[in-house]
Amino acid sequence: MNFRLILFLLCFCSYPAPAVKASNWIYYRVIKHARHIPQLFVGKKIYQFSYYNQFNKIGKVKIQLPITYAGIGENGKFIISRKGQYYGHIALLFVVPQPIMLDTNACKISGYLFSMSVYGYNLLKRKKIDRLVLSAGFNFGRLRILNNNLVRQKNPVFAPMLSTAYTHWLGSLKLSLNVQYDFDMSKINWKKTNNASEPQAKLNNFNQSGLMAFVCLGYEF
Repeated sequence: MNFRLILFLLCFCSYPAPAVKASNWIYYRVIKHARHIPQLFVGKKIYQFSYYNQFNKIGKVKIQLPITYAGIGENGKFIISRKGQYYGHIALLFVVPQPIMLDTNACKISGYLFSMSVYGYNLLKRKKIDRLVLSAGFNFGRLRILNNNLVRQKNPVFAPMLSTAYTHWLGSLKLSLNVQYDFDMSKINWKKTNNASEPQAKLNNFNQSGLMAFVCLGYEF
C-alpha cells in the first residue's frame, strides 16, 4: 500500500486551507474556521466473527484483547466543490502490536487502517460547540501476523463504512467519540508476506467486518 498517498491525503485534508478564488473546477480541501485541528484517535475493534478466540467479538469483549488502533485524523467539515460540502472524518490508524496464540503458534498481530468519509451530515447545525455527524465512506488496510518464518501472513481489507461521530469543544480542547461499523468486501483468506519463506502455517479465513469505537482528542494552540 502506498503510504505516501495516504499521508498526502491525510495532511491535505487535515490542514486548514487558505481562501481561494471560486472556480468551476471541483477541488478537495477542508473549510477554514477557528476550531479546526487534527486529533489523536485511540480505539478498539470488535469483530462480527470470532478468530481463534483471540480477538474481541460482538457479545464477547475483553478490554485487553486485540485489536487496538491508534493514529491521527480529524472529525471535521469538508468541501467537495465551491457549492458543496459535507461532514465526516479522515484518519490514518495503526494496530498496536499485541501477542496472540493461534493453536500452538505464539504470534504477534500488527497492521494499519485508513478510514475516510465521503459523505456526511451534521444533525446539530444550530449548535456552535457541538456536532453529531452521520457519515458513510470506506476503510482499507491490512492485518499482519508474524512468528519468525512459520507465520508471516497478511489479510488485506476493503470495507464500506457507516459512522456516527459526536464532537464537543471544551475551551481549546476538541473532544470526539467516533463509532463505525464496516463491512469487509475483500477476500478473507490470508496471504504470505513478500519476505515469507515456505512452508507457511495454514490460518483460518477471517472476515474483518465489525464495530469500531474511537476516543478522539485535539487541542487548539
